[in-house]
Amino acid sequence: MLPKPEKTKKLNKNLLGDAEITQESEEVIAAKRLKTKRRLILISLGLTVGLSFVFWTVHQVQQFSQSPKSFNFHPQLSFSFPKFNWGNTSHQTLFSDTDIKNFLQNKNWIISSTFTNNLNQPVFSFNSSNFPLQTEINQLLTIKKTDQSLISLDLPQGLLFQEKIDNENSLSYQNLITLPTNQLFISIKIPDTSSLDQIKSDLSQLTNMLYWYSVSQLSSD
Repeated sequence: MLPKPEKTKKLNKNLLGDAEITQESEEVIAAKRLKTKRRLILISLGLTVGLSFVFWTVHQVQQFSQSPKSFNFHPQLSFSFPKFNWGNTSHQTLFSDTDIKNFLQNKNWIISSTFTNNLNQPVFSFNSSNFPLQTEINQLLTIKKTDQSLISLDLPQGLLFQEKIDNENSLSYQNLITLPTNQLFISIKIPDTSSLDQIKSDLSQLTNMLYWYSVSQLSSD
């Protein structure tokens, strides 16, 4: 027995209505998802910009607290390539002959700084007499080379030292510093003391000055 035409039309109409409702629901859900994604992107951008502004503000406040007069509120963007120090050297400070003599003022120390390839012409001397330089150098050559100084020198990394300290009656310090193409011999004698602890800081400072001054004279030759 065939269904009546009216019931068949109603059934088809209901089925078409359900399909339209389902399609409309999917479109609404897709639109909501797209809207949510856009909102999340905007929130992320807002947080990024906000955090950047906070970091910039903190940096500006720190600059202002350190130097109020030179503070510049306007942000400046700059880019520069990183600088590499291939030599691994400490900060170089140039000293003059006058600087060393001022340091030795009112001191009766006996100083000599010379390169081993020209022992007859010291780079710097102070109250020096005729030292048996070659004899002292030969004694230092028997000492094992090391990159750790006995008096905590602040010199470039890679240098090798052969040091000797005698402090029986007076203090005597010798250092043979191996350079890439030469050797620098430094001799310091302090007649009025036998305590290394008392003058270790001054001894280190003077040796640093003698090194930089001697190297600067070598490069200017």
